[in-house]
Amino acid sequence: MLFGDGIYFARRLATSNTVGKPAPGTRLKNPLRKMLLRTLLVVLAMVPVFALPYPFELDLFIPLLMLLFALATV
Repeated sequence: MLFGDGIYFARRLATSNTVGKPAPGTRLKNPLRKMLLRTLLVVLAMVPVFALPYPFELDLFIPLLMLLFALATV
């Protein structure tokens, strides 16, 4: 009767309304920390571009455009 139990389990799983809900007793991790950390790392990686104008003269638009595209990839 192992095969019959598997069918019962599959039917119960397919008809349950718990799709997308966590199992009882489990904690969900908040992804906001990871996203904010990635954003901070992107901004820190762009700091040298903003500090670059000593030997070169850059318009402010170019570093801002680079920063916006870099943040859009996060």
